[in-house]
Amino acid sequence: MVLAGGWLHGGGLPVSAGGDPATAVAAVAAHVQESLMERDRRVLPLCPEHGLGLHAVRQSGTAGWWCAAGSHPAGGIGRPPRTGRNRDDRPGCRA
Repeated sequence: MVLAGGWLHGGGLPVSAGGDPATAVAAVAAHVQESLMERDRRVLPLCPEHGLGLHAVRQSGTAGWWCAAGSHPAGGIGRPPRTGRNRDDRPGCRA
């Protein structure tokens, strides 16, 4: 994957990621999220309730963001949840 400024991130996607549209969307979102985390050292998107990073998943035939901290869905991919604060911005939290 090539990001802005020519920054490269490898890894690729497994062939199984193209099995159906929802699986493909979740796989691409997770790959982009990982690339941006490595580049920026910041997790996005965040759960608006917990302020922690979300995980791209395929669930019930759709691609969405999942909060592992609260075990709940947090919105569809392409429609990020309300902006939460980065964990580093919360009082008393340090990475």
